[in-house]
Amino acid sequence: PPTIVYGDRISGRTDLETVIEGQAELRQPGRVARADQLVYDQTTDIATVTGAVRMNAEGDRYTATSGQIQIDAMAGCLLQPTYRFLASGAHGTAERLDLLDRDRARVTQGTYTTCQRGGPDWMPDWILRADRLELDREDDEGRAHGAVLEFKGVPILPMPTMSFPLGERRKSGWLSPTIRLDNKRGLNLPLPSHWNIQPNPVAPFMPSSPLLPDIDAHAES
Repeated sequence: PPTIVYGDRISGRTDLETVIEGQAELRQPGRVARADQLVYDQTTDIATVTGAVRMNAEGDRYTATSGQIQIDAMAGCLLQPTYRFLASGAHGTAERLDLLDRDRARVTQGTYTTCQRGGPDWMPDWILRADRLELDREDDEGRAHGAVLEFKGVPILPMPTMSFPLGERRKSGWLSPTIRLDNKRGLNLPLPSHWNIQPNPVAPFMPSSPLLPDIDAHAES
């Protein structure tokens, strides 16, 4: 695809390498990358970005301190990133984000939540922290390794490994937690699990509270 670059200073070698410094910007259809410095290798379509990195790929947004990305394939890595996916609204932070292709990503020492952002002191109702998160939007599945579920900043449920849906498609795994408050049990935080038995029958399992592990299981069709 055609590539357009902007910046305060542009140098390089024709048809080989372009160096953009100062408010550097690179554009391809549906994608834009901005940074303090951007080095674009035209032979490989790889951009090496440094300083105040901001990227937008068809509505998915990323920031980072540095990284290296093959622009058209959206494959590469970002360091100290934040991410936000347009389709699901899921977002988080990490030490490193590896974009394997347009649909798959690996998050190292990162977080994941679908709670919508609020003001400057905003804190998500729930957030998943993990040593490694594998996000596959084509299969609509996320996998967490070395994970801990937090509620309002308080760790409540360690999970060595778990899987969960990334969108609305049904699958077996953990669902987003909900919050209840009543005059008998006080604060109650159900963490439902979903067993997708067949295309129609499903079995939801609902622990009533991490401290009160009563399980209500039933099948629906």
